[in-house]
Amino acid sequence: MTSTSDDPVVMSVVDRSIVPILSTAHETPSRRHGISAEVERTHRLYGTSLLYAATKLQKLNASTYATACTIFHRFYHRVSLTKYNVWSVAMASLLLATKVQDGPQQRTIRSIVLFFDHLYRKRRHLIISTKDSSSVPSMSKLGPVWKEYYENVVEMENQVLRELGFTLYWIPDAHPHKFLWEFVRILLGLEPVPIADNSTSSGDDNQADANKDGETVNETADEKNNDNNKSGKDEKGEETNGNKREIRHFALAQRAWSYCNDSCRLDLCVRFDSEVITCAAIYLACRDMKIELPMKPAPWWQLFLGKDDKCGENVATAANAILGLIHYQKQNATIMRDFLPSLVPGGSTFNDPERFLWEVRTPQA
Repeated sequence: MTSTSDDPVVMSVVDRSIVPILSTAHETPSRRHGISAEVERTHRLYGTSLLYAATKLQKLNASTYATACTIFHRFYHRVSLTKYNVWSVAMASLLLATKVQDGPQQRTIRSIVLFFDHLYRKRRHLIISTKDSSSVPSMSKLGPVWKEYYENVVEMENQVLRELGFTLYWIPDAHPHKFLWEFVRILLGLEPVPIADNSTSSGDDNQADANKDGETVNETADEKNNDNNKSGKDEKGEETNGNKREIRHFALAQRAWSYCNDSCRLDLCVRFDSEVITCAAIYLACRDMKIELPMKPAPWWQLFLGKDDKCGENVATAANAILGLIHYQKQNATIMRDFLPSLVPGGSTFNDPERFLWEVRTPQA
C-alpha cells in the first residue's frame, strides 16, 4: 500500500503485554458507553451460557471451556458491547480456545458454525429438541446464512487476536482448575490422584452423572472380593473408615470443580488470581458438605495465598460472587435459555431476528 505526503500511513501497534489481573476491571468500555452494570452482566452471562452450551454439545473439556470464557471476558474489557455482539465474540472465543488447547480439542470453523447455528435455532424456538430439527432446513454452504456466519467468525477471530495482542498461550495454565486437586490434597492430606479434565457440568448435571455412574452389574464372588481389596473394603464388602474419608474428599474436589466452572461465567479471571478463585471454590464446597477448614494456628488460605491481609477478603468476595451467580441464574433462567438481542445499535448484527429466519416446515399428516 502506497501513500502520498497528504495521506500519512496509519500504523497499528499491537499491545503484546500480559496483564492477568486488571487494576481497573470495574471500568469497562461498555460502562463508559452508558450501559448499566446490570445490563452488561446479563449480556456477559448470556455469552458464557452460549459457550457452555456449545462446549457441552461438542464434548469439549473443562479447560477449553475456561479458556473460551477467559478470552470472552478479556475481550469485553477492551471493547464495548455496543460494538460487537456476544454471538460473534462467543464463536470466535471458542474457536481460539480449541486452537490454544490443540490436540483432540481442536475444532474447525465449520463445526463451530454448525453448532452455534443449532443453538440459534433452539433459542429462537425454531426447534424444541434435537428430534424436531428435521422441521428446519439444514444450513447450506452455498447459502447466504452460511456466508454470514463464516465471515463473522473469521473477522471476529482476527479482531479478538488483535485486541488481546496475539498472546493467548498463557491462558490454559492460569485456570483455577489447575490448582484445585493439589490444594485439596495438601489441605486434607490425600494421595495424588487427579480429577478427570472432561467435566464442564455443575449442580444438577453432576447429580445426573452420579446416578448414571451408580448403575451396577452382576459380579462373581471372587471378582467382588478382588474389587473390595482394591477399593479399601473389608471381606464383607463394607467400606473402611479410611476409604470413606477418601471418597468424601474426592466428592469435595468434584463439587469444588463445579464451582470453578461456575466462576468462569463471571469475569473473576481478570479481577483475582487463579489461586484465589480456587480457594473460594474449595470454601464453598466445604460449606456445602459441612467440612470444617482449619483456622489455627493460621487461616487455611494462607497456606496457598500468603499472609497478605487482603487474601481472606478476596476469597470471600470471589465466593460471594459465585453464590450471587447461582441466585441470578435461578431468577433469570428463561433469559439464559432464550434469544437475547444484541446491544449493537441499528440491528445490524449478522443473526438479528429481523434480518433472516429459517422457514419452519409444517409436517404433513
